[in-house]
Amino acid sequence: MTIVMLFLAIIGLPLAVMSIVFALKYRNRSQLTYVDQGCLPLFESIVKTIEGIEILYKKKAIDPSLYFLTGSFANTGNLDIDRSTIYDPLSIDLLPAYKWLEARITKSPSGVNVNYKIRSDSTLEFKWDLLKTNEAFSFNALIKAPKGRMKSAEKLISFSHRITNLQGIRVESLSDLSRQSKNKIMSNRLAFTMIAAGLAGLLFLTLVPTKQVNYLLEDSSGKTFQASVEPRRNNLLRIETKHDRSSTEIKLEDFPSEYKISGLIIEEQKSIPAQIAVLSYTLAGGYFFVSSYLKRRKRRKLSQTMKT
Repeated sequence: MTIVMLFLAIIGLPLAVMSIVFALKYRNRSQLTYVDQGCLPLFESIVKTIEGIEILYKKKAIDPSLYFLTGSFANTGNLDIDRSTIYDPLSIDLLPAYKWLEARITKSPSGVNVNYKIRSDSTLEFKWDLLKTNEAFSFNALIKAPKGRMKSAEKLISFSHRITNLQGIRVESLSDLSRQSKNKIMSNRLAFTMIAAGLAGLLFLTLVPTKQVNYLLEDSSGKTFQASVEPRRNNLLRIETKHDRSSTEIKLEDFPSEYKISGLIIEEQKSIPAQIAVLSYTLAGGYFFVSSYLKRRKRRKLSQTMKT
């Protein structure tokens, strides 16, 4: 029976973990992900770098204050986002003193009409009729920054919206999407190590249980009972009876005159706390593995969406 229960535990644990994690990860929810594809300083990157090149904006040579932002929004949830769920459109907001100059939608799914509008100097707004799961659109925008005060894109922009069941906007970058193989190997090794160590501990605790020696003691009145005897400090012995869990302490030199050992009993001692600890460790490893797999799967799908 012990082997059967152990086998069922080894088979059932991964299935239980996968069921729980999949249920949590794939419950109905809306999610938008912003993919940062870079914010290019036009003057520093092109005009100043390559001699003889001049870039004009509205018939004037550009200065170091102009930056070219490229980004994408992808529906990475498992619910479509249509205009019936949008109460305030998705907007990208710049820090004060920064200004949107121009914007353009560069890519959108077939049949999806994505509109944009620069509502104010610091607010760029997007609207669409229907953005299905795993669909994405990309845009370019021109930003004017205070001289010498340009920040990184992640510090420069923020998002605002009122879309049903959509909380925050997840932010990824192209470098994050392309840098996965090394992290994948390390996370897999850690997860498998945790699972293997947990299952080995569970196997050891199940097949090699702790054994304890108990004594059949006869007291001075002739009463016989089963008890455990443990040494304590200052030459004291702690005697605990098995039937009522009562205990008493007696000096080592007084033990022979008070009790007579009439027999020994060897019994298995179940280590419930240790089994719970090992089981929790195994479940944590399984959760980490499944969660890491789902996260990589989502990033891989997002990467593929960006390429289409």
